[in-house]
Amino acid sequence: MEDRNPWGIRFAERMSGFFAEGVGEPAEGYQEGRKRDKKISFRVKIFIDSLQEFVRNPDYEARIEGYLDADSLGNGLPLEDGRFNMFSGGPESGLRYITYRFRFCLQSGEKFYLKGVKEIHSDRGYYSSEGEQKTLFIKIYRGESEEGEPRGSGILTFKMKDFLPLMFSMRATNAKSLGDKIRALRMFLAFSSRGF
Repeated sequence: MEDRNPWGIRFAERMSGFFAEGVGEPAEGYQEGRKRDKKISFRVKIFIDSLQEFVRNPDYEARIEGYLDADSLGNGLPLEDGRFNMFSGGPESGLRYITYRFRFCLQSGEKFYLKGVKEIHSDRGYYSSEGEQKTLFIKIYRGESEEGEPRGSGILTFKMKDFLPLMFSMRATNAKSLGDKIRALRMFLAFSSRGF
């Protein structure tokens, strides 16, 4: 079905936390990374080219561009083939997912793949879901997919100090009028609040 409108959305996001090599579970990797003071963060721009398809199709993937900083891997590492998906999973289970996937390459040329997941339990109420939207469980693998050898894990969180920059970065694309821009932003924000 052809989109009734061509609106899109783009916004910038920053998340940060701790990561440990050689640890399989994100919670454990976060605790170990914190002990070792091994920080990790990313600064990304997310491009939703078709807002209508993004809202309608739970398998739709938006594009991610940006950089990864990790004490144990390197800083300013460009992200490649980044993908973002929001609220995949069945609403009947009360559990939905927000996923981030991208590849990156170290200065040595070694390739890695990061998969991050936010688990949203929509049946637990607003305050639980709101906190879950700020917590990203990550695993990093050697190579170009999650089929590679695990390198480590950790947790990134969205800090309140980054909320206003995210909101100010939000733009409606392919919207010709001010009214269309406002409607596109309202559509995206209403969809985002479903996790609550």
